[in-house]
Parts: sequence; structure tokens; C-alpha cells
Amino acid sequence: AGMTNIIFARKGTTVIEIFQEHLDECFCDLSDVMGLNYHCIKTERIPELSQEPIDVRYRNTFVKVDLFKDAVEKLLLVT
Repeated sequence: AGMTNIIFARKGTTVIEIFQEHLDECFCDLSDVMGLNYHCIKTERIPELSQEPIDVRYRNTFVKVDLFKDAVEKLLLVT
């Protein structure tokens, strides 16, 4: 729900969305219409860290800190 606030962003604002195994293109499309600089970082499921006995969709996903940091740094250099 917090991503809906991008409708108040200025044209050219960089938007970074962190999403799980599914991708809802809603905010990508909205960013395009609004003239925003949209990027997404996908999480990954790490079964050995899961506390669920079965694979529950959209839970127990993680972003590796180094990968996240690298992605954000690259975006900041471009923008």
C-alpha cells in the first residue's frame, strides 16, 4: 500500500521496489505513466532459513545485503 504514494512523486524521481517471487507490474506501469525512474530488486527464497515446514508462497524470502547495496549504489550513480 505504501507504494501508492508514488503518485505524489515528482517527475524523474527514482523508485525502487523490492518484490518477492511474483511481480505485479502495477507500480512499474504507474511509474512509467508518471515519468518516474522505476527499478525493482527481486528477493530470493532461502529454504534452509525457512521456519515453515512447507514452501509457503511469499514468505521467507530475503535480499542479500551485498546484492542490495550494489544495486542501490549503481542506481545512485545513474540518477
